[in-house]
Amino acid sequence: MKPEISICIPAYKQAEKLQKLLESIQVQTFQPKEIIISDDSDDNSVEELLKKFELPIKYFRNSPALGSPGNWNFAVTQAGCEWVKLMHHDDYFTHDRALQMFVNELEINPGGDYYFCGTTIQQAGDGSSHVYKVDTRLINKLDKIPAFLLHKNLIGAPSTGFFRREIKINYDRKLIWLVDIEFYLRLLHNYKVRYLPDPAITTVMFEGQLTTRLKDNKEVELSEFIYCYLKHSGTMNSLNLRIARSRMLDLFRIFNVKSAAELRFDLNNKRVPEFAKWFLRVAGINRRMAFSIFYRMNAFKI
Repeated sequence: MKPEISICIPAYKQAEKLQKLLESIQVQTFQPKEIIISDDSDDNSVEELLKKFELPIKYFRNSPALGSPGNWNFAVTQAGCEWVKLMHHDDYFTHDRALQMFVNELEINPGGDYYFCGTTIQQAGDGSSHVYKVDTRLINKLDKIPAFLLHKNLIGAPSTGFFRREIKINYDRKLIWLVDIEFYLRLLHNYKVRYLPDPAITTVMFEGQLTTRLKDNKEVELSEFIYCYLKHSGTMNSLNLRIARSRMLDLFRIFNVKSAAELRFDLNNKRVPEFAKWFLRVAGINRRMAFSIFYRMNAFKI
């Protein structure tokens, strides 16, 4: 018996991008039973677009807007099928066999709770694209080294995911920059995750995109990293602690952090990790020596 699939799309304006996604759904060789669209727009652009499509759409208009990632969470809670495919409105299926690929994987490699696929990265400016390739050696070890995601997002955007409805998809609404990473840390701790290398999803990079605007933002990157560290370090084993602390040192170097005062963010109720306090005490005496000692203490092999 073939699985029934809900595609969940949290939308916010940009109807032309949503149109491309809906067109890529129309041509799928395996069709979803329902398409959930949760709309945070303050105009009617999304609602008007939907009139052009004969698809099994269930439309929800959020007033007031839920914001990102609240809109993501709400869209998923409306799914009625056993399997859920989350798609951001500015991403789309790379080819017409994408959903069939996930269905085939359920037959070939059952037992997973969350499947994610490869990604094609497209530049909106000139239309150029490339396939984001990851080291399968690392992918196969993710259940043992989830903290490595703090160094590099091996899973990719939320649109790569295909998962059982029973999974409690609940992105942390306090986060923006690391919202997907923090969720993946919880996911890997509780569920079986499988990887499909086919780049079945295309994500488009365009000027003004939230992730582009926030990159290299000292307060956002540091505050959210510390938030994730404080939230998860208590359940990490020694290897994952070393991996996380190594990334903390990277950020201290990148942003030239010199005092604990720079790390007392409202997001974390002004809390600073003990590891950071110890490093900064030593760095106050000899910064180069501190990095040498603390990097060596937290070296890891995977």
